[in-house]
Amino acid sequence: MRLELMIDTIILKFPLGKFYIEQIEKFGTTKSEVAYGKDFYKKFYNNPDDSSLMEKGYQPRLTLYRRGRTIELKVEFSAPKMLFSNNLNELEESDLNLLVGKLKQQIEARGVRISIDDILNAEVSAFHASKNIRLTKGYTSIAVIRELSKINLTQKLDMDHKDFRNGGHSLQYYAKSHALVLYDKIRDLKKPDKRAIDKENKINQLSLFEYLANKSMPEIIRIEVRLSQKQKMNSVLKKLGIPEHPKLKDIFKKDVCQKIVTHYWEEMILSGNTFLFQPLNNPQRIIQRIIKNNKKIKPKEVVYLAGLYLIVKDLGIRELRTILSQLSSQRSWYRIADDFKKLKLARYQYEWVKEIKDAIKKFESIRINGP
Repeated sequence: MRLELMIDTIILKFPLGKFYIEQIEKFGTTKSEVAYGKDFYKKFYNNPDDSSLMEKGYQPRLTLYRRGRTIELKVEFSAPKMLFSNNLNELEESDLNLLVGKLKQQIEARGVRISIDDILNAEVSAFHASKNIRLTKGYTSIAVIRELSKINLTQKLDMDHKDFRNGGHSLQYYAKSHALVLYDKIRDLKKPDKRAIDKENKINQLSLFEYLANKSMPEIIRIEVRLSQKQKMNSVLKKLGIPEHPKLKDIFKKDVCQKIVTHYWEEMILSGNTFLFQPLNNPQRIIQRIIKNNKKIKPKEVVYLAGLYLIVKDLGIRELRTILSQLSSQRSWYRIADDFKKLKLARYQYEWVKEIKDAIKKFESIRINGP
């Protein structure tokens, strides 16, 4: 068994003295402007273009910052793309040294020198913990995502927006500091950059897509937790018992990614929403279950609970709340939401729920045997 490390986008920061710029012109500026420019805050970008990607493969995005007298370098990259040119294949902890060596080489291709040791010990300011899950029970990713779009967000996770798009192929719950993204990984490869969830570097993933086009396309749903601000990243790590202010070598661990993905899956998706994933749709059976669970229930409440169950299973909780908000106060909604606890009518759930839970628990790697 191979235990996988699914970590994707990583942002590292290097203070002046930990990096040396050999080709400042690649940042579109001069050493004099960086050191003595009039603006208190200034950014200088050094990102690969299509010709560079075709010639040298996947490369990181570099940004030079000046805040007053402080000069820093930000390095943003996808760890699996650095090694495999795609993020469908998943990394392992043993890949760390190989990754750092390749990252160093590609940073140098952008005109900047950084030592192996400084990369390993670089400050992490943001990263994405992810899991690619192969669905094998006959379910499609789009069907699963459609069901997941019906959940009620837990306020404690501070998610204030939902985006259900691309024909139902993707679902994003997000706030400014973090996000939970679920999408159909295989179909996302087909989309143009402007519509895809993974917008970065389609050029180096073309060979993978061409390989998959000649095969029976697997159903793979991707769960991605984006910790996009350092303060939020540290608060999540602390809550999960992981040391704050991590270095690159600290986050490149299977249990770190697994804990984060597990936390978001259980706290956001499953908590308070499991009744939505019961394969129970026949009104007669629903009524029988409600009566069985509460022998003293009144007929009027049986009808109400059965109707509530069927409505949220069809519309979703958030859609129902939007409709009812035009008729009543938030207090009325909270009374209705409290009745969801009475809708756990079956012990069993859709098989895809168990399949995802098992995949997160095992955290085994997915490797597509492509070019």
